[in-house]
Amino acid sequence: MGRPQGWCWDHFHKGDSKYKGNQTHWEARCRKCVDAMLQDMKNADAKALRDGVLERVRDGAQLMKDAFGRVDPVCGKGNAMAAHLKTCKWVESGVQKKAHKHNGKSAEPSSSDSDGEELSQLCPPTSSLSVPSRSTIPSANPTAAPKAPKPPKQTTLHLAPRFKWTNERTEEFNTDLCKFCVACNIPWNKVSNPQAYLFFDKWVPGSVLPD
Repeated sequence: MGRPQGWCWDHFHKGDSKYKGNQTHWEARCRKCVDAMLQDMKNADAKALRDGVLERVRDGAQLMKDAFGRVDPVCGKGNAMAAHLKTCKWVESGVQKKAHKHNGKSAEPSSSDSDGEELSQLCPPTSSLSVPSRSTIPSANPTAAPKAPKPPKQTTLHLAPRFKWTNERTEEFNTDLCKFCVACNIPWNKVSNPQAYLFFDKWVPGSVLPD
């Protein structure tokens, strides 16, 4: 019988794969973050449709798939999920308070839950048995070769900086985009190309291209 899921999973979508090669915990994406990303994408599609950039908006299934791809997952472990809920700007204050009181035991009955998230990812779980001293290690088979240590896992960083698109930032973005097009001798009307819209919508989410 598997471990019971903790309360944190009520606020996360469970992914289809393990978190960064972790053999125990799944990917988890905050429901509120996914909902916020989904709403931003719906608004962007609606605007593009009004402006004639798109012929039709994406359906719900495609929007959800794209939203999942833009929200970075966290490790599906009680401490890691609670750490996200503490600082997520979309989560209700009551959930944040509950996350601050979380000690990991109610969600993950594991001895490693009290460790920090960064330490748990860098160090493999250790046995609860005490390690014998060097003098007590039997030497019945002195020729046996020691086991080679496992190579450290490589971690891929997913950098997705987010910020609020204020009027000042949008104006600065448009100015820099204009300078870029002039410097690269790119006709200004190319910005209205549908492919340009899809590119910026994917890589610069929330940006609004000037007409």
